[in-house]
Amino acid sequence: MACMLRGLWIFHAEEDVRLLMSRRFPTVERKMQRLLGDEYVALPCDEDINIMFITEVLHEVEDHYIPTGIPEPFHEDFQQGSFSWNAAQEAHTEKQWPMGPVASISKGKIWPLLFLFKKGFYLVTVVALEKKYKVETVRAMELPQITAAFAVLEDICDFIPASLTIADVAGIAELQYYIRSAIPFGSPVNTNYHLLRMVRQGFPNKEDETTQRSPAWKPYLYKGKAKLSLSIVETVNCTLYGKPEYEDECFISGNVYCCADLPGIPEICVPMSFQNNGGPPPEISVHNCAHVVGGIKATKEDSFKISCTPPTGPFVLCRYRRAASEIVPVRGFYQIKEMSPVEFRLLLQIQFHPLVGNTFWSCQVRLPFHHRGVIKSHDLKCTGGSFSLTDQGQSILWNLNVRRPRGSLEANLLGELIFDSPKPADSAENAPSMRMITSPVAGGSGGGGG
Repeated sequence: MACMLRGLWIFHAEEDVRLLMSRRFPTVERKMQRLLGDEYVALPCDEDINIMFITEVLHEVEDHYIPTGIPEPFHEDFQQGSFSWNAAQEAHTEKQWPMGPVASISKGKIWPLLFLFKKGFYLVTVVALEKKYKVETVRAMELPQITAAFAVLEDICDFIPASLTIADVAGIAELQYYIRSAIPFGSPVNTNYHLLRMVRQGFPNKEDETTQRSPAWKPYLYKGKAKLSLSIVETVNCTLYGKPEYEDECFISGNVYCCADLPGIPEICVPMSFQNNGGPPPEISVHNCAHVVGGIKATKEDSFKISCTPPTGPFVLCRYRRAASEIVPVRGFYQIKEMSPVEFRLLLQIQFHPLVGNTFWSCQVRLPFHHRGVIKSHDLKCTGGSFSLTDQGQSILWNLNVRRPRGSLEANLLGELIFDSPKPADSAENAPSMRMITSPVAGGSGGGGG
């Protein structure tokens, strides 16, 4: 079954979450009723959807259960319930997919429910599946409808102005028009906002007649110098325990962006390859206009090809996620010792993996100290790069892309910090969080971590 949506709801997150607009697709509901028979569960009314989304998805009841296997240093994090979960409950209410969470409502009877939060809005949809699945064991690759629905929600975000409110009747009517045009009868056809706007407002130039049929996502042809560009934006998420008895965790997610300004209606083929040392293959979802050459089985190999007839303008060709990475590209050791209420000694060590040590042109480490106040003075020194105070003296920004000896894989930042005055003990944060931003050099390969 192609990607079909049972309904779409857009909530505005102000002081409270309020329903901005909704659209249901009766054609899909009737089809679902015929396919599922007695297992069919009708969608609740919009008011009930609003309440269930808030209570069952956004505001889950927290408990104080500490899952088995959690290392001792992290037990305190679970005492307040903010990181707690019930393994049996999470097996069917929420599951991480390549682009976001999949939840359920109505006590697990309505699944899968997908949602995204962007521009201050929640976009919620229920995907139509032709049969019941065992959620505990199903994988994203086995349900392309879910990954395609996430891509549709991402595109619909472009339809929504950031200033849209419930009182803006004209703006909501405009949004409804674009959704009707993009998803007629519950099936996405053309979700490119730029193209839909051109269709509604008219094209700047009359296109020459052609006998070649144009796809729905390419209503007008490009004229000009041919240009094809590809770029990869990859995010590496790591949890480093710092102890040999606990294995570090690292997973990678990324987007492959494509802009094919080519005359006519060409078909392009993009080769993809991943480093694989015996680990599980990455989970991949492609754009509505694309397909994997050789089908799903081809994505389990180290290399495969994605073929598509690209739309005009930039678009996300594919998204991927690796549940485990063979290497950890960057390791860090952070330690801060309190000498007095306003004086602290800091040590931060950064170690790069040999495969990525010299393959980036920009790398920044940011250390925020908003909970402690303004840094009055310091005697910090670094063995590589340069650092400066930002955020009105409340953060340290360490640039590792300058004055770092080529071939050096380690860098240290150490010294003493003196703050203006101590913060109260009940401050909102108890410890600073470290954030690292890296940019790979042009031409670097994806899938290796960066």
